[in-house]
Amino acid sequence: MLERQRDGIIMSKAKGRYKGRKSNFTNEVVQNIKDEFAVTKNKAKLARNHGISRGYLYQLVKDAV
Repeated sequence: MLERQRDGIIMSKAKGRYKGRKSNFTNEVVQNIKDEFAVTKNKAKLARNHGISRGYLYQLVKDAV
């Protein structure tokens, strides 16, 4: 069953229908987070201030480049 599910997801991604969840952050907010990220040393505190995990923080900064 999981194999069929994976196959379906792969086919949907190929068609452009399976994109995952959209971000709640606007481009402005992402840019502000990116600017703060460059300045601050405490990434965990920055993530807590925005209500996100550190992993998602790094993902936002990476994707915003």
